[in-house]
Amino acid sequence: MYSNFLRLASGISFIAALSACGAGLSRPASLADIQSEALQQGFSSEVTESGGYRMQIFHRGLSVLSPDADPVDPVVYIEGDGRAYVSRHRVSADPTPRNPLAFKLATDDPSPAVIYMARPCQFVASARCQPHDWTSHRYSTEIVGAMSGVLDNLHKAYAINHYALAGYSGGGVIAALLAQQRADILSLTTVAANLDHAAWTRHFGDTPLTGSLNPMDNVEMLGKLPQIHLAGATDKTVPAFVGERFVKALPAGTPVEYILLDNKDHNNWPEDWQNILCELEFWQQLPGCRSY
Repeated sequence: MYSNFLRLASGISFIAALSACGAGLSRPASLADIQSEALQQGFSSEVTESGGYRMQIFHRGLSVLSPDADPVDPVVYIEGDGRAYVSRHRVSADPTPRNPLAFKLATDDPSPAVIYMARPCQFVASARCQPHDWTSHRYSTEIVGAMSGVLDNLHKAYAINHYALAGYSGGGVIAALLAQQRADILSLTTVAANLDHAAWTRHFGDTPLTGSLNPMDNVEMLGKLPQIHLAGATDKTVPAFVGERFVKALPAGTPVEYILLDNKDHNNWPEDWQNILCELEFWQQLPGCRSY
């Protein structure tokens, strides 16, 4: 079992030196492979359009909107930045991730309703897609607006009350920005997320994401939202200080936990994701967690 909780008067919890073990998931290599795995896991595949972008989503546990349907509060997993660059100075022609980790986290979540959202230009092409959409403008007003539009589309088609957002890596940035803008968000969970991307690019000496919104700029807007931010102690891609910096900037009394796992880097989160989730209060009551 995971342990070592240090609770601070501000309402922020720092959890360190955690360890876990578990089996990894298979690695989909293409959209066809992911669709096949999603079907095996009980997910439906759908392409929706928003803001001029076509976006791939998978979902399970949703009921078509009708007077008899019982509304649910799905957990929404948002994919990371994908393959933005093929080398340090060469932009990728296709940002589709080689290893879609948020998809793997979504399929291992025991929640009754789960949605996976790829980012614009991942998996499915759109005429609007341009390289800046996955580089300098990856968290722009237009991109965040398109992702928000997908949530609106789902609201119109399915019986949904609220969303619990969960974002991996850059998907955590999108999730935080959506949480700052929408009134139908129950909670925010991020995994290895560069929540202050200005500090992140400075750390590596990279070009600032000048066309992107930064959640750190409006961190006070999340002061009342329940949050969990997970980081890996051996993460070289998004060092743990980035998430810690964001959490410390939240208003005093924010219902937030910052969790640092000593055996996690940037890519090995799927190995024991359900074990990790079932130690978190939001998931503990679920039937799939009661055996842990």
